[in-house]
Amino acid sequence: MVRPVPTSLPTMLDAYNPWQVTAHSIGPMARRALNGSMLGEVCAVFARTFYIRTENCLLCVATGDVYNGPLTIVTSAPETTNWQASGVRVRQRVVLQSRRIAVGMMLVIPYGEATEWMPPRPHANDKEMTSKGIANLRAKVVDRLPRNGLAEFVVRSSLNIRSSLAVVAKGPIRRISSALSVALFRRRLFQPSPVDVAALLGLGPGLTPSGDDFLGGMMVGLYAVREDGFAKDLWRIINDCDESSANIVSWAHLRGAAHGLAADSILRLTCIVSSGGEPDDEILAAIDRIGHTSGWDMVAGLVVVLETWTGVMDNTSTNREN
Repeated sequence: MVRPVPTSLPTMLDAYNPWQVTAHSIGPMARRALNGSMLGEVCAVFARTFYIRTENCLLCVATGDVYNGPLTIVTSAPETTNWQASGVRVRQRVVLQSRRIAVGMMLVIPYGEATEWMPPRPHANDKEMTSKGIANLRAKVVDRLPRNGLAEFVVRSSLNIRSSLAVVAKGPIRRISSALSVALFRRRLFQPSPVDVAALLGLGPGLTPSGDDFLGGMMVGLYAVREDGFAKDLWRIINDCDESSANIVSWAHLRGAAHGLAADSILRLTCIVSSGGEPDDEILAAIDRIGHTSGWDMVAGLVVVLETWTGVMDNTSTNREN
């Protein structure tokens, strides 16, 4: 069980001489959460990022080389910084007030001058361009996809499943995709089986399990094709599942995906694919750097949605012509 955060604020930050790094950019969900004063605590620490939990939000504090994201505060800390080695610890008290974040007695992050990261979004949906973009993506990544997680679903659904995780996920993913086809074609609620959605939640190891990332990628894909309502349908089913099936960090990222938000490289890749473009090595390397397999797990969910959407649009066009 997650320990409750403190509920009372001190009258002022203690006078001390901490290390200070400046916030350069702030994601939209983090920006909204920083209005007002509050207390929190560190709930997870890694080399380049750490997470702060408050009563109503989760924030991700990152070194300067980390990608933008909806929860992320990118700071001036150099890429050689290791937050764990620098003394950031789980359950350290955090004070957020006066446009700065104080972590214990050792770190202060002023954020008053930070810019808000503006998430990119495709300008239009075109089935021919999207199909071309999917083909271009597959041609570029066929030899670089990780062999674990759910990255295999980036390629065609008739693939020869190799990873044990993908074997477990194949049935639920196929049925969720079929439910999406029906919803798109008949213009009705997107109602995948809660059992299939629950089968993906928490599937796989890591801070954000592969199944969670896949579902997040699906919601991002639905926003990309302007089916925001279907993304909300999927989020309602996810939200009705037992929240304990996903950890606090993964749940926060799923909540962001429910609004079409994800890491900057995921959204930029979405724009490239939707416009029929070919991703370059820089964007693919950025996807590689998202977690162990998280970036490609999200891309897998994205591609499944985009391919399902183009298939339905093709059938709809054929029916109209006949």
